[in-house]
Amino acid sequence: MAYLCKLITPPGGIVLDPFCGSGSTGVAAIREGFRFIGIEREAEYVEIIKNRLVRSVKRIFVCSPYKGNTVLNVNRALQYCREVVLQGHSPYAPHAYLPLILNDNNPGERILGTLAGVAFLGVCDELWAYYDVEPSEGMKFEIAAAQNIGIPIKHFDVKGITRNVQPL
Repeated sequence: MAYLCKLITPPGGIVLDPFCGSGSTGVAAIREGFRFIGIEREAEYVEIIKNRLVRSVKRIFVCSPYKGNTVLNVNRALQYCREVVLQGHSPYAPHAYLPLILNDNNPGERILGTLAGVAFLGVCDELWAYYDVEPSEGMKFEIAAAQNIGIPIKHFDVKGITRNVQPL
């Protein structure tokens, strides 16, 4: 189904399945980054479809700089999260909210925040790293943690353009 979705759907397009059944087309569409509209008249299949679609959404760990211009960097992190959602995935960006409850200038609290964020890597499907020239020290820690547990990593510049990089 993924092959057919890619074959006939333009980038950013919508896949329509008027006879949804168990939702296989929807799962394939979402995994390939398409939006999806499914129609099913049999009520017994609707719960199956909902459960399959929820499980098909990728959980993306958004990794980007925090230190420096924190207002700009948090706004960028939120924009990256928006892009993740618009691609049909679920973002997690700990640096966008943990500094609101922890003091980033306190080394102990910074370590706790970093560990709290990395703890969620195990349930994420991918890590997407956004940076200008090179990842920050905190990002390098997150990227190394993802590598250690075998989570795929994608690298982007600050505009969201894919980078071709070797593992750190």
